[in-house]
Amino acid sequence: MSIPSGFYPSRTISHLPPEERVKILSYLTPQEQLMMRGASRAWNYLSQERLGQFAFIQSIAGTCSRDIEKLYDNDPKAFEVFLDRTVNTNFNLVSDSDSRVMGKFFYNVLYFKSRVNIEEMMQWLRKLPPQKRALIEEFNYYDITDRQLAEVIELCPNLKKLHLINTNITGEGLSHIPENNQLEYVSLSSPNLDKAFLSTFFSRATKLKSLWLVSPIAGEILSHIPKNNQLEKVDLDNSTLKENHLIEFFSKATMLKEVNLSHSNITGKCLNFIVSDQLEAIILSYCEYLDEKWLVKFFSNAATLKRIDLTLSSTTGEGISHIPINNQLQTLVLRYCEFLDERYLIGLLPNATLLRELDVSKTSITGQCLVHISVQNQLERLRLRDCKRLNEALLREILLKATMLTELDISETAITGQVLVDISEHTQLEELIFYNCKKLDEALVWEFFLKANKIKKLHSKSLSDSLIRKITIFEMLVRRNGNVKLHQQPKEVINFLHDLPLSSREMVLSLDFANSAASYMMITEEEIATLLQLCPNLKFLAVGGKVTGEGLSHISEDNQLEKLFFYSWNPDEGFLAQFFSKAKKIKEVKFNKTTGVGLSHLPEGNQLEKIDFYESENLDEKALATLFAKISFLKEVNFFLSSVTGEGLSRLLENNRLEKVSFVMCKQLKEEALKKLFAKTPFLKEVKFDSSKTTFEGLLHLPGDTQLEKLSLRYCNIDAEIFNALISKAAYLNNIDHRGASIKQKNKLFKAFKKIFGH
Repeated sequence: MSIPSGFYPSRTISHLPPEERVKILSYLTPQEQLMMRGASRAWNYLSQERLGQFAFIQSIAGTCSRDIEKLYDNDPKAFEVFLDRTVNTNFNLVSDSDSRVMGKFFYNVLYFKSRVNIEEMMQWLRKLPPQKRALIEEFNYYDITDRQLAEVIELCPNLKKLHLINTNITGEGLSHIPENNQLEYVSLSSPNLDKAFLSTFFSRATKLKSLWLVSPIAGEILSHIPKNNQLEKVDLDNSTLKENHLIEFFSKATMLKEVNLSHSNITGKCLNFIVSDQLEAIILSYCEYLDEKWLVKFFSNAATLKRIDLTLSSTTGEGISHIPINNQLQTLVLRYCEFLDERYLIGLLPNATLLRELDVSKTSITGQCLVHISVQNQLERLRLRDCKRLNEALLREILLKATMLTELDISETAITGQVLVDISEHTQLEELIFYNCKKLDEALVWEFFLKANKIKKLHSKSLSDSLIRKITIFEMLVRRNGNVKLHQQPKEVINFLHDLPLSSREMVLSLDFANSAASYMMITEEEIATLLQLCPNLKFLAVGGKVTGEGLSHISEDNQLEKLFFYSWNPDEGFLAQFFSKAKKIKEVKFNKTTGVGLSHLPEGNQLEKIDFYESENLDEKALATLFAKISFLKEVNFFLSSVTGEGLSRLLENNRLEKVSFVMCKQLKEEALKKLFAKTPFLKEVKFDSSKTTFEGLLHLPGDTQLEKLSLRYCNIDAEIFNALISKAAYLNNIDHRGASIKQKNKLFKAFKKIFGH
């Protein structure tokens, strides 16, 4: 990554407090920080200081292993030097957040090194001073031995998170954990775990809050957990479990909030030994041997549950129908429950007033149960995928009642789409999923799409190309307010708009048929006039080709147009005059090959802020004088490759707000006109003179309190004395691009520049 020639960081940087400069650096990636070192001596000097070095550490702490690997590969020796310096530097960390940053930095470096060579990682860890190792709170390693793990635990006394996935350890290393350990989160999977070692570990890991465990003896291991444990979350998915072991464990886990027993052989009996009164989530997916009598007993006392997942289990729904009336249930997942009886859901849903997500995909429900949801329901996501018996009339009742629903999946059902039309004007739906709905009527889908104002996403692979194309155009023109380039021919867009109701056409705010002055969809005058008529609230229009402006001249008096890009081969100033005389709200105009006569017919009190006279080689300075004398809000003007002299622009109002002006490749500039112009531009911040002809004397007439910040002089002949005077005058000037410029007395110029920027 390289720095453009002429880039100069703001001179105010050197006057910022060190803490503020470090904060700026800390927002950059490691690669960007290295780039900044090459941009400025001030930044490079800061990076060598302790605070600057910590900013680099902070950036690495927030990046991923792959990015660290890139840093290393770019210059391995420099990277190791940096690490050695970090190890040997005392950063005097005073806040907890700074300590956490340093700890995360060491975690990332160790993880990177472990992926290269686990023993090399251990050697580097051993080199760390004790106060540095004390900052490490997390480890994540796959290929580690019990001996190495025991050493890690000994070297890092403040570990809080330990991830040991797909290892072959026995747990002997874990058994060496000291009594005063800080461990709170453990992820552990190994086929070789020894219950004696794990029993010792759990007896000492008294602060453990979260455990993810996969082992052939997981249940037996947990049965040895002490009574004074702090466990809140236990994930035993895919572990071998015996119910008697879980009964013993649950009777001692008094603080449990989340339990995952997926893919186990439990009947549910063990659940009734959960003594925690804080349980919020129970996941029993793929449990094929559940007994409803145990589930009835369990759910009858589960008033605190917020999430229940019984995916692909043997449940009929009887158990969950006994959830207390004052329940907290928010998410219920019953997908692929082939034995589900919706009569049980009729007992549950009226009382589940806090339910936000319901998934009954691939079940035999008709929808009768869903009709019983509470009128005060808060349902946001409903998934009915592959419910073959779903009744469309019942679905209509559900959707009319679920007024907060934002996501609906009716894939692989037998609906026609009539239900969608019936609820289209009332629905809050944002996302509709309907793959493989073989009886779906596309006309109904289109009618729904037109009326459902909140819809953002349609997911389906079975729609016809013509409907997909209509939906695509509608999304571009209406849903996204046209903030995209149109690749359709104007005629196709017009035909589409003719079929839209007025209410939808009034929502079309943008029609962009042009990528640039050299790339656009060909369009006729008649098509432009028709588009303006069909879209009464249009705010942005971009067109190009063999157009004169005749189509534009048909715009209505009460038009809302704010932005026009008009790339014409042969503009007619008469037609443009008719158009601009009615463009009361226009704020931005970009066009080429104009004289400016048409634009000069803008009404008094206009709102024009930005003009681009791209490649206008026959500008009429009198017309420009008329124009600029009545523009109060102008902020930016571009005369790229035009015949501008500056005389018309110099007629700007005294109280103008001009901030940016570009004279790139302008060869006819008049110095006296520029003097008059610049003398009354107190808000000017940026000027471009690239490849233009001027002495820059006009810039010396800028007001004494000029706000000029950026100046581009590429490929110009610069009068050094005038330019040095400008540098002295423009107190806020901090960015000068002089690539290719010819500067006499260059050493004197840069002596002045060095004085200002301090480097």
